Amino acid sequence: GDDIINNPPMVIPFSPCLNKILGGGVTEGAWVLASGLPKTGKTTGLLTLCANAQLPEYGGRHICILSVEHRLDQQTLLGIKGLKTDVQNLTFVESQKGKQLSTTDFLFILLLFLKNVPGGVLLIDSVSSLTNPAIMEKGIGASDFGGNNKLFGQFVDLAVPIVKSNKNIVLMVAQVYTN
Repeated sequence: GDDIINNPPMVIPFSPCLNKILGGGVTEGAWVLASGLPKTGKTTGLLTLCANAQLPEYGGRHICILSVEHRLDQQTLLGIKGLKTDVQNLTFVESQKGKQLSTTDFLFILLLFLKNVPGGVLLIDSVSSLTNPAIMEKGIGASDFGGNNKLFGQFVDLAVPIVKSNKNIVLMVAQVYTN
């Protein structure tokens, strides 16, 4: 308890309305899930938080973006005011032509980032689109129900103490689809 009082976690502002609700913004060691319908500003809002986290007064944090959906491009990133996109400030990870990354691949990369970049901010866009390796290997009809949830649960089990002790921030986008 003394450590929390003597060394309070840094709070990074998000947006005026959300800052009020969140007590000033997002704290170090936090996990944030932005969930909602497509095109409602989840990714843009979290990228704005990333830009704020890169400011010197908030630690000049390194950002890692996992573009699972391949929706983010340089033009989109350049549209976020203040977001530094050079390699010293931002790591961008996505599947490449001929090499589709599975959930396991992405989560392994995430763990390496969290362990090796204290204070770093991780953005997963989106957790809804992570692809289970069993499905990738066996194709449509492979029965591995809940496999991605298990993999993500294992990742969280491993990452929670790292995120807390390294003062990382994990940001996740989850799409809500309707029929």
